[in-house]
Amino acid sequence: MNRQREEWPMRRRSLLPLLALSLAAPGAALAQTPQDLLNNFLGNNNQRQPDDRRREDEDRRRWEEDRRRADDEDRRRREDDRRRMDENRRSQDERGRRVDDRSRQQRDLDRQRQEVEAQRRQVERERQRIEQERRRIEMQRR
Repeated sequence: MNRQREEWPMRRRSLLPLLALSLAAPGAALAQTPQDLLNNFLGNNNQRQPDDRRREDEDRRRWEEDRRRADDEDRRRREDDRRRMDENRRSQDERGRRVDDRSRQQRDLDRQRQEVEAQRRQVERERQRIEQERRRIEMQRR
């Protein structure tokens, strides 16, 4: 008894699509003219063919336009990506050049400091030598 109650809602639900089909099929047949029904039955759909061809042509044209539009969009996107990559590469190159320039300037400054320090030591040694020479001469005079 319980089992029949569980199955009953399933049976009722499965009848709804059949009911819908049974109502829709005659409605679709009534929507066609008697000439259309005869042409469909005989298999010569000559009157529908120009409409079908026109619809196919429109669909083909629409598809071509969509494809062309998508291709154009892809091309623009690729060009934008390429342009962005070029700009990034240029800015990175410029940054690299600036870093190289700064490091070159720093090396030049370090070299100049070393040269100045070497000259200062040379001058100091020369001054000490002159001072020693002066003392020696003074000692000889006395």
